[in-house]
Amino acid sequence: MDILPVKVLLLGAIPEAILILWAGLSLLGVRTSWKKIILAGILQGLTAYFIRRYMDFGVHTVAQFITIVTYMCILIGVNLPTALIAALISYAVVIITEGCIYIFFDLNIAYIMSDEWLRLLFFIPHNSILAVIGYLCRKKNISLQQEFTFLSKIVK
Repeated sequence: MDILPVKVLLLGAIPEAILILWAGLSLLGVRTSWKKIILAGILQGLTAYFIRRYMDFGVHTVAQFITIVTYMCILIGVNLPTALIAALISYAVVIITEGCIYIFFDLNIAYIMSDEWLRLLFFIPHNSILAVIGYLCRKKNISLQQEFTFLSKIVK
């Protein structure tokens, strides 16, 4: 269990949730208002605070995945398969990026979690990648639906 400091919540978890939503949905070609994405991101960040506080490490990832999918369906209005695919893609980016950083820099998770500023720095790599993905998808009108035609039957 982890108590998420307020500065990490405001400067790390909420922006991360917004970028997870934006990048995942943008990759699928779903264009929605920033208002909806920001609202869902803020709620996801606040939800993450409580999930991390009361659930064990590892289990919290599954719980946060379920809640972000739920927020995508209810607040953003996408169907369940779209929300699942968008969340899976974005979470894969986060997990792969974090895993590479842990391995390449031989970092200790407990040490990172004990220092608020180090925790905030740890958001930068995957948040940057998510931001670039979201930006390029929007700017260049790129979507996985163009590459994988079966997605057009699923993504709504």
